[in-house]
Amino acid sequence: MKSALLIVFFPLIIPLWEKIPLDSKNTAVPSSLYFMEDNDILQAKGYFSKVQDSRIRSNLVNDLADANNKRAVAVLEELLYNEKSLSVRDNILKNLSLYGKNARLLKPARLKEFFTSPSPTVRRFAALLYLANTHDSAPLLGMLAGEKSIFVKNSLWDALFNDPGKLDILRCSSFLESAFPSDRAGAAKLIAARSSSPDSVPALLKAVSDKAVSVRYSIAEGLKAGPVSSVKIPELLAVDKNPSVRAAVAALSVSPEREKIFIRLAGDTDSEVRRIACITLGGYSDDAGIESLLKRFSDSSGPVRAAAEDAIINIVPGEKHISEIESMLNDRAARNSAIRVLGSLVAKGAAPAISEILAEKGISFETQARAITALGQLSYTPAALDIAKKASSSDSGVRRAVAASLGRLRVKETDDTLIKLSSDKDNATSLRAVISMGRIGDIYFEDTLFKIISDVGTSNTPEMRAAGCWALASINSTDDRVLAQLRTLHQKKVIAMEMEKVYDSDYVRASAILALIKMGRADNPAAKDLAVKTIDYYYTNPFLREGDNTPAMDDYMRQICLYYKDMEINPEIIESVRPQMSVSKYPPEKEVRKKKTVEPPVDVKEK
Repeated sequence: MKSALLIVFFPLIIPLWEKIPLDSKNTAVPSSLYFMEDNDILQAKGYFSKVQDSRIRSNLVNDLADANNKRAVAVLEELLYNEKSLSVRDNILKNLSLYGKNARLLKPARLKEFFTSPSPTVRRFAALLYLANTHDSAPLLGMLAGEKSIFVKNSLWDALFNDPGKLDILRCSSFLESAFPSDRAGAAKLIAARSSSPDSVPALLKAVSDKAVSVRYSIAEGLKAGPVSSVKIPELLAVDKNPSVRAAVAALSVSPEREKIFIRLAGDTDSEVRRIACITLGGYSDDAGIESLLKRFSDSSGPVRAAAEDAIINIVPGEKHISEIESMLNDRAARNSAIRVLGSLVAKGAAPAISEILAEKGISFETQARAITALGQLSYTPAALDIAKKASSSDSGVRRAVAASLGRLRVKETDDTLIKLSSDKDNATSLRAVISMGRIGDIYFEDTLFKIISDVGTSNTPEMRAAGCWALASINSTDDRVLAQLRTLHQKKVIAMEMEKVYDSDYVRASAILALIKMGRADNPAAKDLAVKTIDYYYTNPFLREGDNTPAMDDYMRQICLYYKDMEINPEIIESVRPQMSVSKYPPEKEVRKKKTVEPPVDVKEK
């Protein structure tokens, strides 16, 4: 794969395992990439030159688009300049564009031949490829002057904006007088981004009052990439009658000179403008910015409140503002935000007041969940029993908060509550309860966790079994039943699937063997011995059939072997696959696949 343009890797699971349980999301394996060998590419090229049907030629072009090989780019370019069919030429240009920055052409100047093509897509792709290869903007500006297709115009302006090449600002300014709003918008965005002083460009200042919203919006978008010294134009656009324009201004880069603009926008009549302004104000740490954010704690819009909370948490204000936030606990409109922020900032002095709020009657489920979460973050153990009482709440969000916080508080009297929550009807709640058991690491949970990893029926989930393995590793169980079940999960087919049994999910099997290894390191010789035997059986299993172990599982075991020996673990490349050709020999040649022999990277039995 020396000429491959892109490669992907198996995920590294050990760093994850040491912090959190493995699951289907954090162990997701990227799909294998297509890769076509040089010989296959040349074969497709040869067939292309012989076939008369343009539809077949177009299909061959699609095949080359999946090649993931630099050789295919060269072949596509050669075919392009010799192709007579407009539709096939269109398809070649489109597929060359799919290669992105890897579409390095040998003769990009010849693409100018297609700038006057009757096909808008041919003109568009040819211009985009030319710019990507040469960074020469002059021909594209010439095209734009006579181009009638809005689709092509918008594509070219976007390409010019993103291209790092030099640009003739003066020539771009002429487009601000165009009859096409798309031309005015594209030019305004470019000038705002590339000019060293946008506020000093008369044509741009005039464009601020353009009748087309797209033009005014584009100026604000361009300023995001422009110098932060620009203040005059943002001030003018910040009072624009269109909320989309004001929202674009609210998302500009921060600078001390612009802070007043964002503070004003944080109180805008439009909730989306306020939300974006709050996000931007998270980049400031002075009193004025913080005060404007605190006012949003009582905003009527939930997303605005959340943005203000995130911004304050990001800023980490001083004691003065912490005290002000604590006082907001008495304000019913602002206290939900105050509770979350105080918990996230670990303002332990606020814990008693938050505990009192939790004890109030008639408070909303959201307030309960936030208070419970905050008390867990603040490690306020006096509230543990009150939190445990909320485990019977009808709201799943409250029960999830209880399950997570009890794991942080680690109060013995609440262990039974966690056991109860581990069988909750809400999967997220039960999963959090199991994770909390692992964080506590008390042998009291052993029987419950054993039942969880033993339940391979449809009523249980692989995530629960993986989390159960992770939690048992912290307990360091010496129970023969537990150790045997961990081994069973890894090396036996335990999941009923139609008329046969199959292995559990890869991340469950990996979790089981990792649990044995971790226990073995914690002065548990029985677990250590079983870990070695289980690893050895993976590579010597006489009953193993082709396809039983996935490539991902093979790589997880490679990592686990190295982890067992305390050796460095590097990511492994996922093997590419040959794309299915649209045109092939008939009857097709039968592919002979040899059974892959997987060997351990190290001998775990060696001491």
